[in-house]
Amino acid sequence: MRTHGTSRGTSDTPTIIEPDSIHGTMFGEFRAVASKTCSYVIHDPASMISLGGSAARHKDFAVDSAGSGAIEYLPNERAVRLTVGGDAGARMSYRQNLYNPYNPGCQQRITWTSKFGAAGTNLETRIGYFDDNDGVLVRRTLAGDNLIVRSSTSGSMVETPHALPAGLDLSKDNIFASAFEWLGAGDVQLFANNTLAKRVIQAGTLSSPFMRRPNLPFSVEIKNVGAGASGAITFYCAKVASEGADVFDETNSSLAVTTSTNITTTGLMLAQIRPKSTITLGSITAQDNRALYLPTSVTVSTASAAMTVGVYLNGTVTGSPSWAATEDAGIERDVDGTFDGSSGRLVGFGSIDAAIGTVTIDLTKEFGFPGRALSLGAFTGQDALQVVGFARAAPVNPAVTIVRWTRIG
Repeated sequence: MRTHGTSRGTSDTPTIIEPDSIHGTMFGEFRAVASKTCSYVIHDPASMISLGGSAARHKDFAVDSAGSGAIEYLPNERAVRLTVGGDAGARMSYRQNLYNPYNPGCQQRITWTSKFGAAGTNLETRIGYFDDNDGVLVRRTLAGDNLIVRSSTSGSMVETPHALPAGLDLSKDNIFASAFEWLGAGDVQLFANNTLAKRVIQAGTLSSPFMRRPNLPFSVEIKNVGAGASGAITFYCAKVASEGADVFDETNSSLAVTTSTNITTTGLMLAQIRPKSTITLGSITAQDNRALYLPTSVTVSTASAAMTVGVYLNGTVTGSPSWAATEDAGIERDVDGTFDGSSGRLVGFGSIDAAIGTVTIDLTKEFGFPGRALSLGAFTGQDALQVVGFARAAPVNPAVTIVRWTRIG
């Protein structure tokens, strides 16, 4: 099993996340939980990818914009800067594609470095651990700077502001650290540069969770809710530490499909998988499926005739796809759609050179954590992986296809 993050400690001593100079001030030290503490660097400048020109983003973050919203990479600062103009509705959002793990009753700690631009009319700037429904974040508006607890427990999203100290200058580079426990204890703390800036929701005062969900993505957002001022926010790096979980949950799954239709030289789709839009686990209410799915390999066998096999990402599928469940609650499969080959990216290729044979295509170089994965993404549509067979000459029938993947999150 791969470990995503580092920690130290034993079942007899507290587990302390490194590097971190503030562990002694946030709920005290992480408690000894049999060495189960995950520390995951979710954004680092070394993992930036080019979007063309000076623009770049992290490979595990999605970008969404409207109006004059823009994003650029600052190589001298090794940072990402989000900007908007003064037009009404201008927006730039930058959000992690994965919901981070959380262990109920334990502490979640989020650390990041950022620099806010000036406040302005109708301009709202946010950064922290949140999605559209829940989270803990820092917000700047013309009305002031606040620690925000975002909650949808009432059925609609509500932001509760808590004023930050007047001496905290968000326009300078600041190292923030936010920590909370999600259950009734419910403390939410925000540190700025190793100093406690705000503490809300005192322990022992709540009888139910104060957010709908505690496993959330890291997000940065700047927008104009009406015609107003231009603005910017600069974001450097971020890390999430979760007490009680030393790795992201990983589940290995597979899908086996037998094709009894003739595979010709024009090609036939043997299997297709994609993440389900929502996922239900046990009694948990259906929620957005924001796990990452890493295809690991595809194996195709036949005892009929020679053939080649291509594995495509997000190819065009026509006809009448029929999506059905797999052993993984977050993945669905289809074998009835028609792959027309007009789009998509070839991510794997192999061949069976005899009438009887098997080929296995390794996909681990293409799909790796925390990089490219099948996901809904923060703002994008569903990714899909297609396996397509092509006969060399004589039709191939039957063929058996096995698709394997790992779910993270």
